[in-house]
This record gives sequence, C-alpha cells and structure tokens, in this order.
Amino acid sequence: MDAASRIGPRLTSLCFTRYIFIALMFFTMPYLAASFAQAQQTTTNSASAAQPTKSAADVLRSTLKAVEGIDSIEYEVRMAYSDGGKNYRSRTSVLAARSPFRYRARAQNEDPETTELAVMDGTTVRASSDGAIVEAPAFSSDGQTQIALNDASAAAARTWRLFLDRDFLSSAINSGTIMYAGVDDIDGEVCDIVAYVRRMPELSASGSVIELFFISANTGLPRAVQRVNLMRGAHLSSRAVISIVRVNPKIPDGTFTYRPVAADSSPATASGRNADGESPQNNLQGTHLADLEVKDPEYKPVKLSEFVGAPLLIAFWSPWCGPCRVELQTLAKLEPTYRGKLRVIAVAVQDSRLNIQAWIKDHPGYNFTYVTDPESPSDNSRLMVYVGSRGIPHTLLVDSNGTIVDAWVGCNSGELENRVAHFLASSNKQ
Repeated sequence: MDAASRIGPRLTSLCFTRYIFIALMFFTMPYLAASFAQAQQTTTNSASAAQPTKSAADVLRSTLKAVEGIDSIEYEVRMAYSDGGKNYRSRTSVLAARSPFRYRARAQNEDPETTELAVMDGTTVRASSDGAIVEAPAFSSDGQTQIALNDASAAAARTWRLFLDRDFLSSAINSGTIMYAGVDDIDGEVCDIVAYVRRMPELSASGSVIELFFISANTGLPRAVQRVNLMRGAHLSSRAVISIVRVNPKIPDGTFTYRPVAADSSPATASGRNADGESPQNNLQGTHLADLEVKDPEYKPVKLSEFVGAPLLIAFWSPWCGPCRVELQTLAKLEPTYRGKLRVIAVAVQDSRLNIQAWIKDHPGYNFTYVTDPESPSDNSRLMVYVGSRGIPHTLLVDSNGTIVDAWVGCNSGELENRVAHFLASSNKQ
C-alpha cells in the first residue's frame, strides 16, 4: 500500500477541510476583511465550480424566510463521533417551541443501547442520563451559551436556533463575520454552507467558535450544523444532521413542564458489538455479506445483500484515494474478461456525494454499479466499521450465495487480476 493509501483515511473530506481552512483564515487574519467581499465571489466547492457563487447573507436570508411561520417544530438529529477508539451514534427526537424557547429531547444511543431524556422549560434544563437526574440553568450568564447535560440536550442546543431564533439569524446576517463556504450534500440534498465566526467569552477569555450551517438550497431550511471550537487550538465537533422535520406540530399539555425521572434513561453497559449489532470482524473472509444499507445514484436506499445471487466484486473506494482509482481503472480494463460472469459494485465512501458524482460523471467508460455510503464522508460509518479501519481500497469477492470468499486492502493490479481469475474459475466449478 503506497503513501496515498496510508494517509487517505485522514483526509476523509478534502472539501470540508477547505471550508474550515477558509473560515480559520478569515478569523485569524483581520487584514483579510478588506478583501472579504471579493473572496465571497470566488469561493466555491470543487464539485460545483460551474454553479454561480452566492453570498452567505443571501443564504441565511432564505433561511429566515423559510422559518418565518414556524412557532414550533419537531425533527430528528443524527450524530456520530469517536472517543477512545470506539464509535458512537445517536438519534435524538426534538420537539421545540419559541416564545419562550422550550424543548423536549429524547436520545437513542447505539452500542451500548441507551436512552436519555432532556426537558427545558424556558429557564431550566433537566436531564435523565444513566439512570440519574441532573439539572442546570438553560443558559449561562451571557444569555447565549447553552448548557448541555447529555446527548439529548446537546442535540437540541446545537440545532434549535436556526429554526426558532430569528434574532440569531438576523445577528448572523449583520455580523460581518459570515462567509459562503461552498456546497455539500446532506442525505442526497444539495446544501449551501455558511461559516459564522462568533466570540464566546463565556467559554474562555479568548474563546471563539466557527459555526458551520448546511442550508438546503431547495427549501432554505437547515439540514446540518457543525462547529469548530477555537480555544487552545482548533477542535472540530461531530456533525449534527437534521431530518424528519414537522412544522408547527400540536404539542401536548405538560410537554415542557415534565420533570424527568431516573426511569427515563438507561444505564450504559459495556458492549463489544459494532454499530451493526455484530462482533467486529478483523477478517471478513468466510462470513456472510452483511445486510447494510447503501444509496443508489438517485439516493434511494439499497441493501448490499440485494446484490447477492451472482458473483460479486465489491470495491470500497473514494475519489481522493489514488490506489482506489488505480483499482477501478484496472477493473475497467479487465471488464471484457469477466463480462457476464462478475458484477462490480463500487461503494463510494469517505467523501462528499457531490465530489463522488462529479468523479463518476468524468469517467463514463466505467461499467460499474455505483452506490454510496449513506453516512459519507464519515470514516466511522457503519460500512467503514464493518470493513474495518485498515484503509481503502478495500475489496471483497462474494459468491452467489452471499459468502465472502476473499477480502483484502490495497491495490496491486497484477494481484487483482489473479484474484479475480481464481475467483471466477472457482465459481464456474460450483
């Protein structure tokens, strides 16, 4: 495996790193302010350079217009992060109302499977976590910094302002510290990205954050948020993805005055399972292909297991990965030798779906079945946990019964050709 393959997993989203770099430059180099207007006209995502540039203010004005009739809202927040070498995922249902702002949030965490509840009545947030109760003022003394007591309250705190706090949006528009940072894809929907630099003196004397807002180019509604904390270095938070939005739902009486009890949460338990509920596999050879979800080119869900029935080569790849591109090129050259005998499933991972689509469009001669990781660009997605953290390209050969008969990491064109030939010869004997 060459150097590009080894460093590839560290570059899970080149375009996203670019957004952060632009925002950091804006924050740390005040003299760039004079050329900020010009920078807004030239900053675009590499996958959408042909699209006209937009201004950050115009994007947030579209959000302000989209939320002007919202007095209450219900939605789901998905988050994934790593801690101590272990991957964690949560889904939080949030029900919130404005004037005054209140919320009720319930988090379902995976592996270990736990639940948490947080209720904020306008002044106090109360939470049930690990079978214990804790409460605190909803906001710090500055009236802006929100207190997060568990994953449920954190999900609500990170997302509600874009739906319900019109003053927050107006302040951002007029701040002079926002900039347009390109486009990305959230759950198959094209989103404009706005970077908003804010001072957070309540956190530390020199504390500031860069808020990254992913705004639907179609509806103007927020689809995700992410934060870079600029305190003693730059620290990137996990992305909070927003989905299943219901506007102005009916809110039952007592929703925000409920006081959580210990039974509203479950204690964490040790678990050795991965995110698919299975024991981690160091070697997939000899196992049955997992029933994991991918997305087709129209972003419709498909199970990997649905491809079972014919011999398969499943290649996990990414546009930025040099060895991955070599593998796909080799497979394209070999296509006449396996035509009608082997189906190639190219699973794109660890990059923006827009970049993936652009790369596929630029390579029309590759006769593969393309699908994408639903959690891309994350390198801690269910698919990546399944294949392991040894990098990409990662290739599987699967027989017609769904058994993985060969699996390897890296690309050597000669070895790839030999493995495919041996696999097809064995398949013909069955």
